[in-house]
Amino acid sequence: MYPPPLSPFDSIEIERSGHGVRIRTRTVVEPDGPYLSGHFPGRPILPGVFLVDTLLRAVCAGVDGARLTVLRSARFTAPVLAPGEFTMRVEVTGDPATGPLTARARCHRGDGEQCARLEAQFDVGRYR
Repeated sequence: MYPPPLSPFDSIEIERSGHGVRIRTRTVVEPDGPYLSGHFPGRPILPGVFLVDTLLRAVCAGVDGARLTVLRSARFTAPVLAPGEFTMRVEVTGDPATGPLTARARCHRGDGEQCARLEAQFDVGRYR
Protein backbone atom coordinates (compact mmCIF):
# COMPACT_ATOMS: atom_id res chain seq x y z
CA MET A 1 0.00 0.00 0.00
CA TYR A 2 0.99 3.62 -0.38
CA PRO A 3 1.22 5.29 3.03
CA PRO A 4 0.04 8.88 2.67
CA PRO A 5 2.47 11.46 4.00
CA LEU A 6 -0.46 13.89 4.02
CA SER A 7 -4.08 13.24 3.23
CA PRO A 8 -4.80 14.50 -0.30
CA PHE A 9 -8.49 15.00 0.44
CA ASP A 10 -10.67 16.38 3.20
CA SER A 11 -13.55 13.98 2.56
CA ILE A 12 -14.15 10.81 0.59
CA GLU A 13 -17.31 8.89 -0.33
CA ILE A 14 -17.06 5.36 -1.71
CA GLU A 15 -19.93 3.50 -3.38
CA ARG A 16 -19.42 -0.11 -4.41
CA SER A 17 -21.75 -1.98 -6.75
CA GLY A 18 -21.68 -4.95 -9.08
CA HIS A 19 -20.56 -2.60 -11.85
CA GLY A 20 -17.51 -1.18 -10.10
CA VAL A 21 -16.64 1.50 -7.61
CA ARG A 22 -17.57 5.17 -7.57
CA ILE A 23 -15.47 7.51 -5.48
CA ARG A 24 -15.95 11.18 -4.73
CA THR A 25 -13.37 13.29 -2.94
CA ARG A 26 -13.32 16.91 -1.85
CA THR A 27 -10.11 18.82 -1.18
CA VAL A 28 -9.70 22.30 0.26
CA VAL A 29 -6.61 24.07 -1.07
CA GLU A 30 -5.09 26.46 1.46
CA PRO A 31 -2.55 29.12 0.35
CA ASP A 32 -0.02 27.91 2.93
CA GLY A 33 -0.53 24.20 2.13
CA PRO A 34 2.61 22.03 2.01
CA TYR A 35 2.05 21.14 -1.66
CA LEU A 36 2.10 24.79 -2.73
CA SER A 37 5.54 25.80 -1.45
CA GLY A 38 7.25 27.57 -4.35
CA HIS A 39 4.46 26.80 -6.84
CA PHE A 40 4.18 29.84 -7.49
CA PRO A 41 5.10 32.60 -5.01
CA GLY A 42 2.45 35.31 -4.96
CA ARG A 43 -0.07 33.20 -6.93
CA PRO A 44 -0.24 29.69 -5.49
CA ILE A 45 -1.36 27.07 -8.02
CA LEU A 46 -1.92 23.45 -7.05
CA PRO A 47 0.62 21.25 -8.90
CA GLY A 48 -0.99 18.79 -11.33
CA VAL A 49 0.85 15.90 -9.72
CA PHE A 50 -1.29 16.49 -6.62
CA LEU A 51 -4.38 15.61 -8.68
CA VAL A 52 -2.68 12.41 -9.85
CA ASP A 53 -1.80 11.62 -6.22
CA THR A 54 -5.43 12.22 -5.22
CA LEU A 55 -6.57 9.73 -7.87
CA LEU A 56 -4.03 7.15 -6.70
CA ARG A 57 -5.00 7.43 -3.05
CA ALA A 58 -8.74 7.54 -3.75
CA VAL A 59 -8.60 4.30 -5.75
CA CYS A 60 -6.41 2.67 -3.08
CA ALA A 61 -9.00 3.67 -0.46
CA GLY A 62 -11.85 2.25 -2.56
CA VAL A 63 -10.23 -0.97 -3.82
CA ASP A 64 -8.24 -3.16 -1.43
CA GLY A 65 -4.81 -4.00 -2.78
CA ALA A 66 -4.97 -1.62 -5.77
CA ARG A 67 -1.64 -0.71 -7.34
CA LEU A 68 -1.18 1.94 -10.01
CA THR A 69 0.44 0.42 -13.11
CA VAL A 70 -0.17 2.97 -15.87
CA LEU A 71 -1.20 6.61 -15.96
CA ARG A 72 -2.85 6.58 -19.38
CA SER A 73 -3.90 10.20 -19.58
CA ALA A 74 -3.65 13.38 -17.53
CA ARG A 75 -5.24 16.51 -18.96
CA PHE A 76 -5.15 19.65 -16.88
CA THR A 77 -7.70 22.08 -18.26
CA ALA A 78 -7.79 24.89 -15.68
CA PRO A 79 -5.61 25.86 -12.71
CA VAL A 80 -6.66 25.16 -9.14
CA LEU A 81 -5.79 28.31 -7.25
CA ALA A 82 -5.43 28.82 -3.52
CA PRO A 83 -7.49 29.50 -1.62
CA GLY A 84 -9.96 27.20 -3.28
CA GLU A 85 -11.17 23.64 -3.50
CA PHE A 86 -11.73 20.84 -5.95
CA THR A 87 -13.78 17.68 -6.16
CA MET A 88 -12.80 14.49 -7.92
CA ARG A 89 -15.27 11.92 -9.17
CA VAL A 90 -13.75 8.56 -10.02
CA GLU A 91 -15.34 5.60 -11.83
CA VAL A 92 -13.43 2.34 -11.37
CA THR A 93 -14.39 -0.49 -13.72
CA GLY A 94 -13.08 -3.98 -14.32
CA ASP A 95 -12.91 -7.21 -12.35
CA PRO A 96 -10.21 -7.27 -9.66
CA ALA A 97 -10.04 -11.08 -9.94
CA THR A 98 -9.27 -11.24 -13.66
CA GLY A 99 -7.39 -8.24 -14.81
CA PRO A 100 -6.62 -4.60 -14.72
CA LEU A 101 -9.02 -2.01 -13.40
CA THR A 102 -9.59 1.25 -15.23
CA ALA A 103 -10.09 4.44 -13.22
CA ARG A 104 -11.47 7.52 -14.95
CA ALA A 105 -11.60 10.77 -13.01
CA ARG A 106 -13.09 14.20 -13.56
CA CYS A 107 -11.99 17.07 -11.36
CA HIS A 108 -13.90 20.31 -10.85
CA ARG A 109 -12.95 23.45 -9.00
CA GLY A 110 -15.24 25.01 -6.41
CA ASP A 111 -16.63 27.36 -9.08
CA GLY A 112 -17.75 24.33 -11.12
CA GLU A 113 -15.13 24.60 -13.88
CA GLN A 114 -13.53 21.33 -14.90
CA CYS A 115 -9.83 21.41 -14.03
CA ALA A 116 -8.63 17.92 -15.00
CA ARG A 117 -9.45 14.57 -16.61
CA LEU A 118 -7.40 11.55 -15.63
CA GLU A 119 -7.33 7.91 -16.66
CA ALA A 120 -5.22 5.21 -15.05
CA GLN A 121 -4.85 1.45 -14.91
CA PHE A 122 -4.57 -0.44 -11.63
CA ASP A 123 -3.83 -4.07 -10.81
CA VAL A 124 -5.01 -5.69 -7.60
CA GLY A 125 -2.92 -7.91 -5.33
CA ARG A 126 -0.38 -9.04 -7.89
CA TYR A 127 2.70 -7.69 -6.10
CA ARG A 128 2.18 -8.97 -2.59
